[in-house]
Amino acid sequence: MNQVNPSTNADDHTSMPPAEIARAAAALRAAPPSFRPHRHEFVLTVSRPRPAIWTWINDPTTFTRQPWPYRVEFLTPAADDGRSGRGGFEVGHLTTHHGPLFNLPGVITQIDPGEDGLGRHRELIYTYGANVLGMRAIRPTALRFWLEDAADRRTTLTMQLDSMVHPSMSAIWGLVQRAFWPTFKWSLLLMVPKAAPKPNPEPDPAE
Repeated sequence: MNQVNPSTNADDHTSMPPAEIARAAAALRAAPPSFRPHRHEFVLTVSRPRPAIWTWINDPTTFTRQPWPYRVEFLTPAADDGRSGRGGFEVGHLTTHHGPLFNLPGVITQIDPGEDGLGRHRELIYTYGANVLGMRAIRPTALRFWLEDAADRRTTLTMQLDSMVHPSMSAIWGLVQRAFWPTFKWSLLLMVPKAAPKPNPEPDPAE
């Protein structure tokens, strides 16, 4: 699996054209009239540097380590010869997370390293057909991450998952999110190194 190192150049912020995103988003929200929007937001502040977290969440191997029979795959868009290759976290690349009880195909639509190039925002839009427990139950539509600096050299990571959900599944879906995302925090703390301690200032020889 190819590994993608996120750019540290603030000018490398890339995204799909707004009109295309709007049209895709409108189509992805298509669901039976009984379905309702569902948004789960998870916020954590950890003693890890923002660039290290940005690299970690944009490394395909962070997500491809899955227990069998679950699997995460990345694919480049088809080239002129009709062939596709292994992709990663780049705008326009395709991804899918699949296994028993769910199938989550999507496309990377935005990667924004921020003005300082250290990582700010990433967006994944799930394509039509993405579902959990079937198309009549839960239809995830978008997964977004934001990074911000916090006090004491810490970083705040905000995750937002949007879905269209049958009303009977709303409470269960919320419970699943509240159970799952704390495990993401522990993975982050385990895999992302802490910032190096600040060096002690050199003594002033004049003193």
